[in-house]
Amino acid sequence: MKKIFASLVVLLAMMCSQNAFAAIVTPMAEGEFQEYINKVGFKILNKNEIEKHVVFRYSDSGALHGFCTDDMVVYVPKGIIMNVETEDELAAIVAFQTAYCLKNGEGRNAQILAKMSPKKYEELADKRAVDFLVKADYSPLAAIIIINKSFGDMKNDRLHQKTSVRLANIYEYIVRKYPEKLNNPKFSMNIYYQNFLLTSRKNREILQNRLLSVPDSAEKLEYK
Repeated sequence: MKKIFASLVVLLAMMCSQNAFAAIVTPMAEGEFQEYINKVGFKILNKNEIEKHVVFRYSDSGALHGFCTDDMVVYVPKGIIMNVETEDELAAIVAFQTAYCLKNGEGRNAQILAKMSPKKYEELADKRAVDFLVKADYSPLAAIIIINKSFGDMKNDRLHQKTSVRLANIYEYIVRKYPEKLNNPKFSMNIYYQNFLLTSRKNREILQNRLLSVPDSAEKLEYK
């Protein structure tokens, strides 16, 4: 009898633990996810006065990155939502994909750039996403946070920048254009942002040296 009771206690403990975990990673039903994504997405569109018709869709995919289609639909998968802890982080995901998606509505030149120089277009889209966040009253630091905790240090390939280089470029853009946004305690003390500061020390030194020596230089920095 004691063994049976002990087994039941262990089983109940496991069930409680699983339910607690589920409550953390899936705090919303799928319909609620869709509603929340719409709220954030259309806030970004409206605050930035984006006149292109973009729509947003929740996807139950386990992918760790969003994507967009040629018909201007931004998909936000469940996989990356599991990493989201704040509305600002969700806004960063939506802003990135909205920036990429808009190339489909900006004529042939933008589409050619995206295909011929995908890494350059990724960098331009990242900067545009930062602009979207700031204008929609979200913290641009959320862009750094969500990338830092979602992706390892991916190496350069034909389509993407190395993660550390991508983060350094985003950080430089914020420093140059929105320096006041670096002083938000809610985000500057975030553990994922603090980790970025730790792992990006050498790249930030490169930026600091340039700002001290030739602050207005438009020459592109070589991050590692």
